[in-house]
Formats: sequence, C-alpha cells, structure tokens
Amino acid sequence: MLQRSIFLLAIVTVSIVASTGATLCGCSKDIALRLTNIYENGNTDFHYDYCENIGDGRGYTAGIAGFCTGTGDAWEVIQAYHKLTGGKDDFSSMDSVLKKDADNSDSSTSGLESYCKVWANLGKTSKQFQQVQDTIRDNLYYSPSQKLADQLELKFDVSRGEMYDTGLQHGTDTDPDGLPSLINDTNAKFTSDQTGSSGSTLTINGHKVDEIVWLKKFIEVRVDDLKHPKEKDNQGGNTWAGDTYRTDSYMYMIDAGTYMFGKSVKALDNDGKPIIDIALRLTNIYENGDTDFHYDYCEDIKDGRGFTAGIAGFCTGTGDAWEVIQAYHKLTGGEDDFSPMDNVLKKYAEEESESTSGLEDYCKVWEKLGKSDKKFQQAQESIRDKFYYTPSQEEADKLGLKFDITRGEMYDTGIQHGTSSDADGLPALIKYTNEKFTSDTTGDSGSTLNINGKKVDEIEWLKKFIEVRDDDLKNPKESYNQGGDAWADDTYRTISYTHMIDAGTYMFGKSVQALDNDGNSITVKCGKESSLRRRDANGRPIRRYRISSAYDTLCGCSKDIALRLTNIYENGDTDFHYDYCEDIKDGRGFTAGEDDFSPMDSVLKKYAEDGSDSTTGLEDYCSVWEKLGKNDVKFQQAQDTIRDENNLNPSQKLADEVGLKFDVSRGGGMYDTGIQMGADDNADGLSSLIKYTN
Repeated sequence: MLQRSIFLLAIVTVSIVASTGATLCGCSKDIALRLTNIYENGNTDFHYDYCENIGDGRGYTAGIAGFCTGTGDAWEVIQAYHKLTGGKDDFSSMDSVLKKDADNSDSSTSGLESYCKVWANLGKTSKQFQQVQDTIRDNLYYSPSQKLADQLELKFDVSRGEMYDTGLQHGTDTDPDGLPSLINDTNAKFTSDQTGSSGSTLTINGHKVDEIVWLKKFIEVRVDDLKHPKEKDNQGGNTWAGDTYRTDSYMYMIDAGTYMFGKSVKALDNDGKPIIDIALRLTNIYENGDTDFHYDYCEDIKDGRGFTAGIAGFCTGTGDAWEVIQAYHKLTGGEDDFSPMDNVLKKYAEEESESTSGLEDYCKVWEKLGKSDKKFQQAQESIRDKFYYTPSQEEADKLGLKFDITRGEMYDTGIQHGTSSDADGLPALIKYTNEKFTSDTTGDSGSTLNINGKKVDEIEWLKKFIEVRDDDLKNPKESYNQGGDAWADDTYRTISYTHMIDAGTYMFGKSVQALDNDGNSITVKCGKESSLRRRDANGRPIRRYRISSAYDTLCGCSKDIALRLTNIYENGDTDFHYDYCEDIKDGRGFTAGEDDFSPMDSVLKKYAEDGSDSTTGLEDYCSVWEKLGKNDVKFQQAQDTIRDENNLNPSQKLADEVGLKFDVSRGGGMYDTGIQMGADDNADGLSSLIKYTN
C-alpha cells in the first residue's frame, strides 16, 4: 500500500448511496476504482480484508483504500461501522486506542494486537463492513476528487480517473502535496491559450486550454511531486518516488487515445505490462458458466485428462496443473499441502495420464487453497498467462490485431485448443485461416491486416477464423481430441463471439452483451463478476448450466437508480431491506424483503396456493426472515433473483417490445409499475396498462 498525506478527519455522514456529482458513473467509475486498485494492491480486486503494518509511520494500513490508524480514515470507517451495528461489534474494545491514535496522528499499534485479525475477518464476511469502506472511500477521496474535476469542467474519464487516483495517493486536503495544490500548481503553468485535438476545452486562468494538454501537464506536476514531495511526512525513502508506474499507466492510456473508459481500457500494471480483464472473464463463462475467477474449482470431468481445476481448467494429465503447483512451491518454499503428492503429480504430468489414483486429497487441497491462499491464486494467474494469455496475445501481435474482440477470441481459443504447435492448436488454426485468403478482402471495420501480402479486413479475418475453429471443434485432427462430443458441443463459445461481431462490439468497454453456454444473453460488466451464476451444494460452480435470459438494458448506475427509486416508494428509503418483515394488513399475509424456513414449508406452500392472508402457523416467520436477511448472503441473493425473475426481467422485456430507450421510461415507468401492479397480464397488471396506453 502507498503513502499519502497525514490528515485529521471530521465525522462524516454515511450514506447508503455513493456520493453524486460525478460524471464517472457505472462502468466508468468501476474502471477508475479498479485501475487504482492495481496501483494500490497489485490487481483489480477490492481488498476489503487487507490489513498490515507496512512500516510507513501511519500505523496499520487496511481495506480498499489503505485506511490508516495513524491518519484518521480507519477510525472514520470504524465509527461508520459502529452506526450500523449499534456500537457493539468486534472493534468496540479498541475504540479508545483507535480514537487516540487518530487524534494524535500516532503510528503506534500498541493495544491493537487483534486489529488486523478483526479487520480481515469482517472484510471477508460482513457486507455492512464492506459497505462502510465503500462509503468512506467515496466521502473522503472519490467524491472530493470528482468535485474538483467538476470545478475544472473535466469531461474525459481518463482525466477524472487521474483525479481520483491522485486524491487517494496524495490526499484531497489542502496540504502542499494534496490534490488541490497539484491542480493549482498545474493551472499556474498556463499563461496563454493552449490548443489540442481532444475536442474538450477548459478555461484556466482565463485561457482556453485543451483538456488532454492540461492533463499531461498535471501528470508532469504530479510526477515531480512524487519525486520531490513538499511535506516532511512524505519525504525520505523511495516510497513515493517509486510510484510513477501509476502515472505511466495513465500516460499509456492517453497515448492510446483512451479518453473515455467506455472504449477499450488497456492500462499498465505495476511492472509496466498491459492488462486486460473482460476477455478473461468472457472465457470464464464458457469454461465455468459465469464470469468469476474460480481459483477453488476442482473435479474430474471424465475427459481423459485427470482432475480439472482452477481458473483455466488446469489438468493433472496435461502438465499445466503440475506447473501451477511447482510455481506455488516456489512461493511457499516447497513445503505446503501439495508436497506429499508431488511424485504422483510429476509422474502423471510426464506420462499424460488420466489416472487420479494417489490423489484422493487433491481436490480438497486445491479448493481450500483456491479459496483463501493469495499465493496459490497468484500461481494460477502466472501459469494461465504464461501458457495461454501471453502466447495468444503474441500471436495477435504478429497478426497486427487491433480489436479487443479479435484478441479476446485468440485468448479463448488458446485456452481451449492450446497454444502449442499441434494440429488443433491456436497457431495451426491461424495458419489454416490465413491460407483461405488468396486475394484482398475488404470490409468496413476500419482495421486492415496484411495476410500473405493481401489486404484483409480484420473482422472479415475473424469471421473466417471462427469458421475454421468451428470446423476443428467438430472434426479435431489430433486423436486425443477425438471421440465423444466434448469439443463438438463447445461451439457456443464461437456463437457468442459471432453474436458480438454481429452487434458491432469490436471493442470491450461498457457492458459487453455476450451469450452464455445455452445461447442466452449475459452481460459481462467491466471487471465485475456476473450476477448470473450458479453453485452446487458445496458452493462450486456448475459448468455448462442453463440460466434465463437477462434483459439488462438498465445497467450499472441506471439499473441501480431504478431499483433504489422503487425502494423509496416501497420502503421509504433507498436501502435494500432484505431483513424487512411485517403484516401490513393488506390481505396478503406477511410482507417481507425478498435452513430455518423448512419447518414452515407446508404452511407457506398452502397459503401460496390458496392465496391466503392468514399468518397462523408462521409465528417465527419474521424472526427467521429478519435474521437471514441481515447476514445470509445466499438468502439476499435468492431475493435478488426472484425480484429480477418476477419483476425486473418481465418489465424490461415489455420495455424492449415497446422499444423504450430512456432510463426514466424503463425504470420509473416499467419496473416500478411492475413491482406495484404486477408484471403479468391481469386487468391491473403492467401488460394491460401498456395495452390501455397504446
């Protein structure tokens, strides 16, 4: 985690809805936050459970924004959490020490011996604790940075994202290294009009200044401040001076013309390497049935490759699982839970054996480490990149591919077919495709490849590649890929890419509408996990499952706002009251927010079938609902699912049929009416009201 200016904080009011006034919304905000996560934590995840003393003179550093016990922002998080818990929680016993450290800017951790243990536990398990971290991050860093962006009238996501990243690292107060001071220092550099080609013009000291010209100058000023901080607390060592990789990444996006995050967002990681996320998540759909990274997945799928496991289906019988485990051994020093199985794993990898004999504990160990061990997750990512992602992108570079959809198809093919030189591998399929082009082939994508000396439109090349891949799936050349329908049944992944081609989705950015394994619509959102996912009784992903179509035109901020507006009308505020339950005497029995229910099943089933308003026999119903609604994520997920299936999706399907485009029509009109009147075709239902309106 990185340093920023020490400051004392006033009490802030926790709001359930993130602060407004920010042009960065939905995917754009998510990308900006996740970009900064890379520079703070090394990846795009939100590390609510992170906690350690990094020895920077600020006490413990923890959570999604590096909240510190010695600067006051950690104390703000904990006070906000106390408000949600009534002041009785695992942090309460440390309050006097935390307040003292915050008031005195004290780096001491004395008296806080259990602090990181409590933070890590709540960060993993408590939605309320995660919620307050989001809120305090927004109140202290995100919203102030966007308010300053508003004052400058910044229009581009890349500019506003840079404001947030600077605010989180340098602070948003008025000290000489803070974001406001850096903006003032930048503005002072402009003493005349400065033109540019971005199309956005700012007014700086009465002069017209191109926004991207201003942003480049701001980054210069920030880099100079990182190398020569003015505040004594930020001087000494190389902590700030070594942090210019984050400004390098923003310059990389500027140079690529990525001014808006709705376009392809390729940034640099902390080692200066390009990163991409959506292509990986698309392939997760076809491998595991959803967009999540299933580090803990493990089973024998009876495909002749032994156990299949992890984020890329690493197999004991092909050697890549053994590569992962060897990489993990390097990180652990060689003594870990896999060590007793090394001889067997090495033997099966060398012999390409499908046997699982001697590996009885393999999946148990893989699942445990996949869930909780960051080193094991890191090992999986490194081998996935080494064997599949990096080789696939090297092939894409050789071809000169420019579109995300084409490069994503290369990665997906590499994962399934392999990136080696066998007859079914990615290089061979590229070769077969190139041989199809014996003359120039035009198209309207705007990107032209040089294939065998011929000019070939990139999307036309991609369509031909998918044809070649489809044929190979149905008629694989290598004997070990033949037999059964495992490959022949996998054309859903090429169908999905063709679907995106037909929709003109050449670049990944805003929500990408793809198809799932059964050809139903699924939305892949800028680095977010899909809400369309299913697990078995043990919490493992169910592969190749069927899910209902998602009508998700209302997405990101738009969907969230529509849902929260209706919450106001239903519950009196914008919160999602999963734990709400009472008999409101409307003839419908208990009304509740959306295992301990089992003893009531027969009564509930009877009342549902009879349309009864009785609550007899349900004396414990509300106490059970409220308890589960407060703390059971699966119960909350069930409410979300039924709400969407019964109300949101039908209302949005009707909105699609009418051809509605505006959020206010799809949200306040269709969804809210469906919630209140019902989305079915009874005389008072949404369908009937649309008919009467028409």
